[in-house]
Amino acid sequence: MQWLEARTLQRIKGKSKNSTTALNTLEALKFHSDLRAGDDSTKMAEGWETFRLTFIRAITNALTHGCDWMESLACLHVCSRALKTGQQRVRSIVVTAMKDTSLLCNPVLHAMVIVAKLDSSFSLGVPGYSRETPSAAWEACVSRLPGKDALTLANRVFDSYLQKLGDDIDHHTIWSNEQYASEINTRTANCLGNDVRDPAHGRANHHQFTLRWHEAQ
Repeated sequence: MQWLEARTLQRIKGKSKNSTTALNTLEALKFHSDLRAGDDSTKMAEGWETFRLTFIRAITNALTHGCDWMESLACLHVCSRALKTGQQRVRSIVVTAMKDTSLLCNPVLHAMVIVAKLDSSFSLGVPGYSRETPSAAWEACVSRLPGKDALTLANRVFDSYLQKLGDDIDHHTIWSNEQYASEINTRTANCLGNDVRDPAHGRANHHQFTLRWHEAQ
């Protein structure tokens, strides 16, 4: 699991001005309808595959904005127990997490454990839905993490894409494929634009990167 960089987020002190919005977003989560498919494990696995990134983004957003971790878990409990839009399996895991005193003091690690448990729960016995896949790191590249410069972000995106492709291509030949190059640059631009600590700066970086990219084509 590498969807959060724990050391970076643990250095963030205090709440940002958007912390309340982040908590409200977390509490208002509506789980994918396929996650309430009862005994249809394949449909539930598909639902989690679709909804997983939204779930991770909401938690990451709360952590990044310095939200209290117990408050964040309480918001997850509220949204997961909602009758029409919740998910009882998630609720059960969140309730257990709220009692886990050994992990409550480490929010980032705790969040990673929760997602890992959900990954295991929804993919268990369903072929093709294991989270231990080469594409996991690529799927986790959705934003610019606090404290990371643009070069570090670009390297993270590139390395995760190379990992997703596997052994059939290397870093010397990847740029010769127009589709691969476009996907890498598009993801890099989107991550630069998704700067949760400074949205205005993110938009400016996205524009500048896209401009330079098109000039180089």
